[in-house]
Parts: sequence; structure tokens; C-alpha cells
Amino acid sequence: MQLSFTRKQEIEPETYSLYLQALYFLKAGQNESLKRSLEMFQRVTDLNPNYPPAWVGIADACWNLISHDEIDKPTGLELAENAWKRALELDVNYAESAAFQIAEIYGVHRDLDKVFHWLNFAIDVKDNGITEMFTSPFLREAREDTRWANLVQRRGL
Repeated sequence: MQLSFTRKQEIEPETYSLYLQALYFLKAGQNESLKRSLEMFQRVTDLNPNYPPAWVGIADACWNLISHDEIDKPTGLELAENAWKRALELDVNYAESAAFQIAEIYGVHRDLDKVFHWLNFAIDVKDNGITEMFTSPFLREAREDTRWANLVQRRGL
């Protein structure tokens, strides 16, 4: 038996159960539970490398671990970026919830053209993360760029 989702993704029940457990640990938000969630999301991708939500879970776990200083920033950012890219390769619809975080990743790498591409896309798809565009430390250089004013205007602020 396989479970079907709206995005036409099928997953074995045992793998889905592991995914739900990983989500539980991610939502718990404590350092050890975040580490455990990352391990579990990685196990889900080992079992089903074509399941985008597990890749998104890896990226989210990495972001949380970075913010809790539980993973070194370069390693966490690389894992998060690769996970988002894989999720997008599998299903471009995940960009609707990932655009802002992808912009932040490119901000860390100082690739301002890609930062602005993804920020504009985040505005287009109404990504909730865009509300953090003024406070994200990863976008500091973007805020100093001449394109920032146009972005703010597009955002309607």
C-alpha cells in the first residue's frame, strides 16, 4: 500500500511514518530533537530520495540548527542549499515556500543577482518569509544594493 498526496507523490507508509516522526522532532525545537530530526529526514531521503517534503525538512532542520549554534554555519548552509535544490528539482512548486530561504542562502554566498531573483520570486508567490527581508542578517549586503529600493517598492512598502 502507498499513500498519495496532492502533488502526486507516493510514499510507503513506513517511510511516511518516519517522516512524521522527523517533523515531530523538528517542531519540538530543542537542540537534541533538531539533531534527531535532521538524522531522520536524511533516513527518509535514503529510503525515498524522490520525496520533496523530506528534503525541505532537511533544509528546515539545518536552518534551526544554525540558529541554535548546533551546526557550523558553512556546513549547515551547504546542507540546506543542497536540500532545497533537490526539493525544487523534484517539484518546482516547493519554491512557493522556499523562495525567501533560498534568497538567504545566496545572500550568505554573496550572489546578489540570485538573491534578488529569489526575493522577487518570493514576492510573486507571496512567500511568508518575505516579511523578514528587513531583518535577515543574511541579506545585509542586498539591503545596501541599489536594487533594494525597487524591491521594497514591489513589496508595497
